[in-house]
Amino acid sequence: MKALQFEVTVPCYIAGRALGAVHKPLYWSGLSCLRYLDVPEPALPRPDPVKIRTRSGGIHGSNWGPLQLHRSPYLFPLGSTRSVIGHENLGPILELGPEVGGWRVAERTVCDFG
Repeated sequence: MKALQFEVTVPCYIAGRALGAVHKPLYWSGLSCLRYLDVPEPALPRPDPVKIRTRSGGIHGSNWGPLQLHRSPYLFPLGSTRSVIGHENLGPILELGPEVGGWRVAERTVCDFG
């Protein structure tokens, strides 16, 4: 599956801070810390979550600070841990954990994972 990933590396962070301050579109260009990549589909981590096939996803206001490198999503701003951007999603349910009740596969849903 494809996802927007935010991956901070030292060169990317330094270049983004310097160049993005001059020209804001560089924050989401090929020179930024933002990438549109194939990522492995995650397994359900516990018995109570729901997996949704995202048809539409939003980038929450809380994501803008890290995207423009004004603040980091990590305790250490030059960390190299990847994070997937966006947590407001719309789509059908793909899979239900065994402890989930009141929902069914293929039912449409909107959720905010924030």
